[in-house]
Amino acid sequence: MKPFALKSPIHLNKCLSIGTSLFLGLLILNELLFSFPVISFIILFFTGWLFWTFVEYFIHRFLMHELILPGSKDTLFNHQKHHQQPHDLKVRPFHRLIFLLILVLAIWFSVNKGGYTPILSGFLFGFTTYNYIHYILHQPFGKHLLPNVQRAHILHHFNRPQYGYSFSTSFWDWLFRTQPPKEDKLTETMIKNYFLNKSNLSKTKTSNSIEKVARKFNWIFAFLILSIIPACSPVFSDLQSARTPGKGQIEYTPITQTQVKPVNTKELIM
Repeated sequence: MKPFALKSPIHLNKCLSIGTSLFLGLLILNELLFSFPVISFIILFFTGWLFWTFVEYFIHRFLMHELILPGSKDTLFNHQKHHQQPHDLKVRPFHRLIFLLILVLAIWFSVNKGGYTPILSGFLFGFTTYNYIHYILHQPFGKHLLPNVQRAHILHHFNRPQYGYSFSTSFWDWLFRTQPPKEDKLTETMIKNYFLNKSNLSKTKTSNSIEKVARKFNWIFAFLILSIIPACSPVFSDLQSARTPGKGQIEYTPITQTQVKPVNTKELIM
């Protein structure tokens, strides 16, 4: 896709500076609260998720649209084809299912290892949810779940390609002033071309059995993740009850401890 004639309000270097300062601030905050395991875990997990949303924005804007890589043109991501065929998504249900399984393992690893590993699980959480959000944005029912985000994405696909780069959160579009103008309206032609795609319909009919099964169980695994995360909450009090002086290290405390009651010699004599 050729770069749009209108320059974005905030340029690349300033975007990187603002993003770096924000993440450094979160890491400093974590250092100040590192003695509180649960709070530290939440801060690091949030930092990882937010970092993914920044990477998502950065790739979509600067690599797919503004094409900052010399000589890359549009061959690196072939993003122009996605704009021409909005409903032809390359990420299939089977792929999203794999992402979910990897996310479950990453969260389990972070809960057990602690340290700075929540940054990784937060990043993978952002990547996994991004793939689901992008799918929802290209479905008609998306207007009920994410109406504002879907509106911005439809405008981005057609007459406002220089706006609306974020999917997971509108924070970066707001911060870097790339939100679509509020006065823009969706036309019937936009909506029709956005959702209807003959090539996608033919591919849906010929989808293999593995993809069909994955589509059915995708939301089941999403529900399991929401169930597993609260179930892990007791782990924090049992396994992260104490910390060693070294940063990022956890002193594991056994869940059950055998305590020997002292013998009262007076009771034995009586």
